[in-house]
Amino acid sequence: MNIVEDTIYGYIAGDVYGLSILKNNKFGNKVTIKKNNELNIEKGSFSSLTSFLLATMDSISKNNDISIIDILNKMCTCLILGKYTNNGKIYDIDNYTMSVLKHYSIKNNLDNIDLENNLETYCFSRVVPYTLYSLKQEENFDNFLKIISITNTNELVILGAYIYYKYLLNLINTHDKYKSLHITFPAYFKKDTINKYKNILKGNINYNNLKYDNDVISILNIVFYVILNSNSFIDMFNFIGNLDGKRNIYSSLICTVGGILYGKKALPKNIINNISSKRDINKFINEFEKSIN
Repeated sequence: MNIVEDTIYGYIAGDVYGLSILKNNKFGNKVTIKKNNELNIEKGSFSSLTSFLLATMDSISKNNDISIIDILNKMCTCLILGKYTNNGKIYDIDNYTMSVLKHYSIKNNLDNIDLENNLETYCFSRVVPYTLYSLKQEENFDNFLKIISITNTNELVILGAYIYYKYLLNLINTHDKYKSLHITFPAYFKKDTINKYKNILKGNINYNNLKYDNDVISILNIVFYVILNSNSFIDMFNFIGNLDGKRNIYSSLICTVGGILYGKKALPKNIINNISSKRDINKFINEFEKSIN
């Protein structure tokens, strides 16, 4: 198994599948990628989640380090030049990230931007490449904080991203879905904030209590419920197909774990074969892998 390729393709396949069903109907147990006529999305397309993942990977590859300015610049090229997108088309970008990038592209700074009230989880697109980058680095919470704080400074979101980051690291090392939830937190996080994630950290998530809201706790409850109750990519996709809400967000985070546990080869062929811009994706993965090894 190739941990970089497996992890990244898990994320992208999840995004592509989730985007293809990003509307208010359910496909039951049918696992396939379709053209989303309701949102005018072409078959095999990925969302801004993958675009920003690729931009972050490319920045790390070029700098062999975490450069917040360079990541911001490369994220801006998604909007302005259509780089890291589906042939120039970017789909499903959240309002907060859009406003941050527009402000930065004009002002060249993030002054007077309200990042504290951003509870969206699009910042997780930077967590996945950062996790892979940090595999051979010393633990550096300041770097982690910087890469998340590009668009989010809310402690609840940063903590959710940290839980997901540490879970991925633990999972890569142990392949144990439950033991990977044993996480030690830096003093930065308040106990009251950590307690809000207690059900996730205990692996005790009730399906009937899942909420289809866009806040970080609701999303991570769904993500970890599916992770802990799946034993294959097919299980994951079947769960995702029966969820409501922003399914490309759930799906990308869920299938990243699938990539780590089961590998790219375990992805259904009708999903992996239809992913858009694979030549570009493979190029970014190869460059990224060389830079972190």
